Amino acid sequence: MAAIGTETFGSILEPAELNNVIGLKPSRGLIANDGTIPISARQDVMGTLTRTVSDAAHLLTTMAGRSENDEVTWNIPLQSPTSPPIAKTRI
Repeated sequence: MAAIGTETFGSILEPAELNNVIGLKPSRGLIANDGTIPISARQDVMGTLTRTVSDAAHLLTTMAGRSENDEVTWNIPLQSPTSPPIAKTRI
């Protein structure tokens, strides 16, 4: 079980702390912000709430990657050979 949301100022980390779950706030640009309405385009990142670190790692591997619609993602390294293409992955 997981939830995906945006983190600007505690929207992922605070609920994670209060509910004893894993909150992941990746570096800006690791996950594209396509389809989000950011409060701060420089700060907002897509993040996850999961029950385990393993679930968070799996979601991060699935969600991370470049997007033609988010130029901040253009500077991240290429996907690893073990990562499935984002377009072919169901979340």
